[in-house]
Amino acid sequence: MAATWLTPGDDLAPVARFLGITPERVSDSEIAASLELCVATAVEQLENRVGPIATTTVTERVESAGPALVLRFRPSSITSWVGMADVSGVLIDGQVVQVSSGRLPAGLVTYTTGWAPDAASVPAWARTAGLLLCRHLWTTQLGNQRANVNTADTPGAAWLWPRQVEALIAGHELAPTVFA
Repeated sequence: MAATWLTPGDDLAPVARFLGITPERVSDSEIAASLELCVATAVEQLENRVGPIATTTVTERVESAGPALVLRFRPSSITSWVGMADVSGVLIDGQVVQVSSGRLPAGLVTYTTGWAPDAASVPAWARTAGLLLCRHLWTTQLGNQRANVNTADTPGAAWLWPRQVEALIAGHELAPTVFA
């Protein structure tokens, strides 16, 4: 398993503790593989909704949209923009980037994005949302076989996004980049 901001250093122990899984059970390869899948799914789904948690560099192709456009993620800084000699005049407001005069050129834009520079700095809302989503995925995948839970009687068990997770990510979600 690759290390993520939810399992820094490739360590499943903090997630397992949150789920109430003993270290002995985590050493079982089947349990560990299932837990790794829950973590990977939770991280992927959460980042689909709020963008990268750990700081990363993204390159995306954009079409010219005049003086402003919406990028896929919230940039913290623009590194380069093909067709633009100086990116210092690009203003950033959430996912919206704009210039005060002229047009943003079509082409590749490279920028940094993320909510935290490293795993130790992940905001509490993101870490908690990731853990809650892991717990939800873990409980619903096991049903009543190992978790001693009958998911048919568990409110919200049929939903990928528990309300607690929705509440935690509110205000951090990405804007849609394509409108129907």
